[in-house]
Amino acid sequence: PAINDSVNYKIYMAAGTYTLNEMHAKDTNQGIATFKIDGTTIAAIDHYAGGSALNQLGIATGIVIATSGLKTLNIIAASKNASSTDYLLILQSLSFYRTA
Repeated sequence: PAINDSVNYKIYMAAGTYTLNEMHAKDTNQGIATFKIDGTTIAAIDHYAGGSALNQLGIATGIVIATSGLKTLNIIAASKNASSTDYLLILQSLSFYRTA
């Protein structure tokens, strides 16, 4: 993996406020996952830890979607913890749920 490696998904979202739950692995070689919707950063979740751990939950709240429609979700390995040896991201699952 390299800095700024990314993946895009098309998702439909109704207008409203959301929470993102992101299940991931943590380890000494993990980066920071930056999440964007239609180019706007909605969260940055650090996947670094001093040792291996699966099923770690990252949460981002207060994500406002102004208009309903098909959105582009972009996940980027844009940075890393200073102690991390690499930019690897292991995402196990993602879910958005509407809170308002």
